[in-house]
Amino acid sequence: MNKIWLIRHGECHSNTGVKNTSPATSTLTEKGVRQSECVASSIDIQPDRIIHSPFIRSLQSAQPTINRFPAATVEQWPVQEFIYLPYEKYRGTTRADRKAAVDAYWQQCDPQQKNSAEAESFVEFIDRMETISEKLKRCKGSVIIFTHGHVIRAMMWKIMIGRLAKDKNAMLRYRSLRHALYIPNAVILKINLDEPVFQMSQLITSHLKPELRT
Repeated sequence: MNKIWLIRHGECHSNTGVKNTSPATSTLTEKGVRQSECVASSIDIQPDRIIHSPFIRSLQSAQPTINRFPAATVEQWPVQEFIYLPYEKYRGTTRADRKAAVDAYWQQCDPQQKNSAEAESFVEFIDRMETISEKLKRCKGSVIIFTHGHVIRAMMWKIMIGRLAKDKNAMLRYRSLRHALYIPNAVILKINLDEPVFQMSQLITSHLKPELRT
């Protein structure tokens, strides 16, 4: 159960209501830094790989673990957040400012909808998750991945249902999962993608001090 650890990034400024310039550039708050240090201290395996997404908050979250395990291979993979709004919607806006656009996207629930060149459609997101899953199956040893909420949620969904669908009905089910399943900052999910039965742990926050849990 500890072959692959998925870890959501620590709290970042966009999580706290600060205005964005880009979905990729939000940095960790002081609390997020402390959360990431707690994650690094709690890891009780020697990771062979430490993977982070291209987003700054993911690399910052990974850094204490990278420092603690210098022998591990460090790689950047496309395990970034599912960004479905145009990047222009993030410039100078808060999460509250974007809520109407987010709600409209999920209300329409069109898996082919692609709002800009930088954004993903739901179909593209699911294809990316399947590609990542297949790549992880080929990894040897222990892997620590610093990633984002939608990625963790999608991987949990895959473990529950098998191969991910990407039609409208599937998107409607994922929309329900999005509302029902909260992924806290700095949470750990341990998964095993070995056939024939995938496995996963509960969402783990016990490594965080009470004041650092979100």
